[in-house]
Amino acid sequence: QRVTENETIFTGKNSSVVVKFDDGSTFTIEPDSMVVISKKDQNASIDISSGGISGKLGKNVKLKTAGNDDFELSSEEGAEINLNMK
Repeated sequence: QRVTENETIFTGKNSSVVVKFDDGSTFTIEPDSMVVISKKDQNASIDISSGGISGKLGKNVKLKTAGNDDFELSSEEGAEINLNMK
């Protein structure tokens, strides 16, 4: 199923979601998570309100946490990540 712009994804206690971007980036939204995915130009933004994500993200991905701590990941090969909000 295709995710629409600024769609909020919730996962329950026993569920997870795999998200694949057009550039081949893939990540998993872990159980008990709330994530909003948006895109501006060629940059993706992943806003993690609760829970966590893991996987390989492509270039120009910005992660934002509920605590407003922004950081950006950018590399030629992308980045392996595992981020949990506890």
